[in-house]
Amino acid sequence: MSFLEDLGDSTIKILQQILFHLLGLMIKIAKIGRDLKDRLEKIEKEKIFPTFEKKNIEFKDYIILKLQISSLLFLLLSVIYIFNFLGQRKFLLLAIAPGLYSVYLIFYSIKEHFEKDFKAYRDFFLAYLGIAVILIIIKKIKPVVNYIFPYFHLILASLIGVVTISALFKKRYGRNFTIGRVIEAGSLLKIRVNYDICASIKPSIQSFENTVKAKEGDLVKLRVEKSFLNLRGSMATEIIGVVDG
Repeated sequence: MSFLEDLGDSTIKILQQILFHLLGLMIKIAKIGRDLKDRLEKIEKEKIFPTFEKKNIEFKDYIILKLQISSLLFLLLSVIYIFNFLGQRKFLLLAIAPGLYSVYLIFYSIKEHFEKDFKAYRDFFLAYLGIAVILIIIKKIKPVVNYIFPYFHLILASLIGVVTISALFKKRYGRNFTIGRVIEAGSLLKIRVNYDICASIKPSIQSFENTVKAKEGDLVKLRVEKSFLNLRGSMATEIIGVVDG
């Protein structure tokens, strides 16, 4: 073998060893991350969630609550940064955690527990996170304008974004009914309604006259009506029928 051939073989062996060790390290990191995630989820279910459960909040609604809080925190930090009350370095340090946690909840917890309406939840929350990112980009390109007041363009862009997203979401995913579960049956039904983004319904326990002969544990379809300008969300008004299966 020539010197160049020996050098080539040695280089390949070294690269193979480096690749082997890198793969081993990545596997160990992934295992540590998975173990840490499982441990944190166990602590959350055993120590944190029971506090909410005592307040009659089910786990699905608890997931939505977490996503709303983390998304809102990211949006608030973005607004504070956009209006120059927070420096760029501090913003990145503070906002990266709630931003990534929101994305994690969307593509892991929401996908697992809201499989049927996953696309609706995904599009809604990602769209509003996206508005914050777009405003940050606009701020970097054009921090202020000399029209009416310095941040007019940012306010205008946010209003257009919110109105557009709301209209498109309602057109694609909006519906005038939701599904509830009978928790007490009789002449009067007590029905638990979970958070339903497509019907704009908040979690609640509501009572309706048992006109459909529903039994405890049955799923029932409820008609919903929007409030004025939908500022307070929708409200279940009557039972349409029992859901088969």
